[in-house]
Amino acid sequence: MTSTKKHLGKKVILGIALVLVLLTMTLMVYKVDVTEYAVVTQFGNPVATIDQPGLQIKLPDPIQSVQRLDKRIRVYQTTAIELLTLDKKSVSLDYYGTWKITDPILYSKTVKDQVGAEARLMDVFSSSLGVQLGKYNLEQLVNVDTEKLAIDTMLEETVVYAKERAAEYGIAVVDAQIR
Repeated sequence: MTSTKKHLGKKVILGIALVLVLLTMTLMVYKVDVTEYAVVTQFGNPVATIDQPGLQIKLPDPIQSVQRLDKRIRVYQTTAIELLTLDKKSVSLDYYGTWKITDPILYSKTVKDQVGAEARLMDVFSSSLGVQLGKYNLEQLVNVDTEKLAIDTMLEETVVYAKERAAEYGIAVVDAQIR
């Protein structure tokens, strides 16, 4: 009977050890999807960026945690804004822009999340459009004569200007269009 108790005791200890190993593994192993970045933070400070999909290993959760960021192109839409042209005519524009995260650590430090990114993008897009729109007369933006139209050039310059400004947040502006 003593050998049965010893054998049963070894099974219980082995079972407890197995449960502890599985619990520790669930705290240390994480999966990165093909559509996301994973920023590993240690005590709140970013220490690594994982951009390749698959299983990854980190220290247990209180020490290191994982912040997931979408790496796909996103659309930023806003309400109409009113801006002035070179000839001081007021124009109401309804626009949208597409953007994506290019530097996950810088993005995490500067804007933290999508709400913060969209707040910065509102400033970037509206100031970019304001600067570029102020270089053109209204007849260059709205005209039936296609040779006089410069709206495509204005939008290209807007994207270039917005790219420069958004880069400081770890964001790349892909495109901007007027609706």
